[in-house]
Amino acid sequence: MRPTTQLKRTVEWTIDNKKLKIINVPYEKLPVDGEIFYDADVSIRIMMLKDLMLADRIPPIVDYEIVKDFPV
Repeated sequence: MRPTTQLKRTVEWTIDNKKLKIINVPYEKLPVDGEIFYDADVSIRIMMLKDLMLADRIPPIVDYEIVKDFPV
């Protein structure tokens, strides 16, 4: 089994003139036309964070590393 490198990227939205950003989001790049895939738990956390940012419950910029172990 070859070692894998954890790929990370920034996910950004502009919604209702609000700029939202989640940094250090882990993802996989599979050999399907260069598509980017997120694990299911990562996708759920991204959507939860986006909703909380839109509701002004958390800051508009979040580091995924801080919330990666939160239960979903």
